[in-house]
Parts: sequence; structure tokens; C-alpha cells
Amino acid sequence: MWVAGVLGNGLWALSYELRPLRFSFVARSSTHDSLLTTTTTAPVNISVISSPYYLGHRDVGMGAGPTAFVNGGAVETLRDSGHDVSHVTLDFDGSVDHEVGATFAVNTLLAGQVRRAVGSGAFPIVLSGNCCSCVGTLAGLGLAEVAVAWFDAHGDFNSPDTTGSGFFDGMGLHIATGNSWRTIAATVEGFRPVAERNVILAGVRDLDGGEQELIESSAITTVDYATLKAEGIAGGLAAPLDAVSSRIRDLYLHVDIDVLDPVVAPANEYQPAGGLRLEELSLALEMIGNRFQVRAAALACYNPAVDGTGIGCEAGLEVLRMFGDIGWGP
Repeated sequence: MWVAGVLGNGLWALSYELRPLRFSFVARSSTHDSLLTTTTTAPVNISVISSPYYLGHRDVGMGAGPTAFVNGGAVETLRDSGHDVSHVTLDFDGSVDHEVGATFAVNTLLAGQVRRAVGSGAFPIVLSGNCCSCVGTLAGLGLAEVAVAWFDAHGDFNSPDTTGSGFFDGMGLHIATGNSWRTIAATVEGFRPVAERNVILAGVRDLDGGEQELIESSAITTVDYATLKAEGIAGGLAAPLDAVSSRIRDLYLHVDIDVLDPVVAPANEYQPAGGLRLEELSLALEMIGNRFQVRAAALACYNPAVDGTGIGCEAGLEVLRMFGDIGWGP
């Protein structure tokens, strides 16, 4: 429900939605969204799920990121925001010793934990060493239809035929949309491919040639970093978010921390120059929270070894605080 009126020289709007009780006071200008947006959300029951694996290897490279966030105060950050927070770490027994199979085995564990969180009425926040964790999170949600907002410096839309490096994590979104690795993805109970037209890929600034061709020929809506820089966050994202939210309400939010500028958040060894500032990402997530019921969120691909000062970890904790502000229970 919306109630609107006039305040000073601009419009204001008070919105509320039930489940959970959510109030937003939004300062309006002539555009649909502006930086003058504040949201007060009732405390959320949050389940933080650490998946400290990078291509099936524990605490190696970006697999060390989830533990670094937890040791840096991830749970305390969310509790300080008023949320009820539990935390669990996945424990893969190493029974599969090759990277692709191990990645999907971890996804099976993740799906089960997300399913338990949702069943207990909690909002799952996944801390992951790689973006392929999306398969497990989506499977655990068990939704017949879901939108995806994917923030990443990279497209993660390579296929086995387009990748020149063989880097498996560069295929995460391609797998999530059912375009590759379909047989093994189907072994993760509850996984359903996401329709391409329900995916918004935002902040991307580093694509491989074949990958770019795949994206351009898909139904995915891409709002790259250059567009966001030229048009602003609201100008670049409002129309795509409106289009997807007009037909679907539930959303999975995926943030690879390398979508941020390395000056703000040194993230990993693959992070290109440029990228979003924290306040820009905050506005983008606020816009998503005002349109969708965010059912789960993931923060992925932080390698503490490239973050000499710790500012990347601090930025990640701020992103988690943003997640708590927009999260919805089941």
C-alpha cells in the first residue's frame, strides 16, 4: 500500500507491506528513486551460512573469505542491527576429490542448510568462496519461480565451450540458468534453472569475448558498470527492476564483492579496476528491497590474502548490514 503527499518541494511516500512488517519513508523527486531513501525494517531472523570452499577446497584462496568475515564480526554486525542471528559452517567430508564434483557436493550440503533455515522461518545469508554456490542456495529455497539480481565485476556466464581458462567459477550464472552442466546440477535436490528473463546482471565490467556473445544472445538484462556510471544507479536500474518485479516478487540476491571498486574493497585476484562505491551498492539494494521479497542473499569471492589493510573485510560487513535491512523471511 502507498500513501503519498507533499513535503517541502518534493513528494513523499510512505509504503508498507506485511510479512514481515516493513515501513519505508522515501523522499521523492521527479524520478522514481533517489539517494534520499531510508528504510526501517523490523528485526529479521537470519541464518548466516558459511561455505568456506573454493572449488571444493576448504579455506583456500577465496574459500578463506567466509571465515574472515565471521572472524571480522559478521554475526555481531547483524546482531548490532537488531536481528536475531544464528551461524553454521558447512563441513564437506572430501568424499569427492575433483573440483567440479566437489563443488556440486558442497552445493548439496548448502541446499540442505538453506532449506532448514527457510523451514525455521529464517532469512538465509550465504558467505561463499565461489559464485557457483548460487546453485545450492536456489535449490534450498525451493521456489517454482524466482528472480535473480546478480552484482559482479564478471559475467559468470562462460560455458565449457567459451571459456579459455577452464575456470569453473566463471560459469556460475550460466549453470544457474540451466545452460550448462545440467545433468550434475540436477543432482542437487530442489534445483530448478532460473529463467533468463528473470535475471538482472549488474555492475559487470570484465567479460570474455565468447561470454559476452552468450550474454548478448540471452534474455538476461545486463546493466554494466559503464551504464551505471553514465546514468547513475537509479537511472540504470529502475526500469529493469520495474520490468522484472511486475511479473515476479521473490528474488535471490547475489553479490560478488569484486563488483565494488578495489579502492573501496580489495576483493580477489580477479578484480578489475573501477567498480561501485558502497553507497551506490546500498542504493541499488534499497531499490531491490522496495520492489521484491528478497528470499536469500549471498556474499561471495572475498580473498583476504589480497586485502592487506582489512578494508575489504570491513566493506563486506557493510554489505551484510545492507542484506539485513532488506531481507524477508519465508
